[in-house]
Amino acid sequence: MKPLSIGDVTVSKVIELDRSATPVGFMLPTSTPERIAAQRDWLGPELVDPVTGNHKATIHSFIVRTPWHTVVIDTCVGNDKPRHGIEPWHMRTGTYLEDLAAADLVLRQAREQGIGLLLELGGQRALS
Repeated sequence: MKPLSIGDVTVSKVIELDRSATPVGFMLPTSTPERIAAQRDWLGPELVDPVTGNHKATIHSFIVRTPWHTVVIDTCVGNDKPRHGIEPWHMRTGTYLEDLAAADLVLRQAREQGIGLLLELGGQRALS
């Protein structure tokens, strides 16, 4: 995603897990191919692959920058967590923290400004 600017606010996206080939039933287990097909007009090829019918989506965070604050809106999928039955997420080892750094997000600065951060380590959440 190219950063989106609205006045003094900028929104950018950091992808944690690209899941562009996920069957719709994975995310919506009570759905049926017929119900999804009935929604194709507004879902379009951006959200549902016209050939496979798979859901096109990513697991990602948004970084919202204002003149006063930087906020990370995160899905908290994270690394090294047991998620049996969800193979793309099970004991995942990704580059999320490095990708945040590449997006010029420096967590140390937030701490120095006295802003609390929600951290998730090994499935346990802690506010720092």
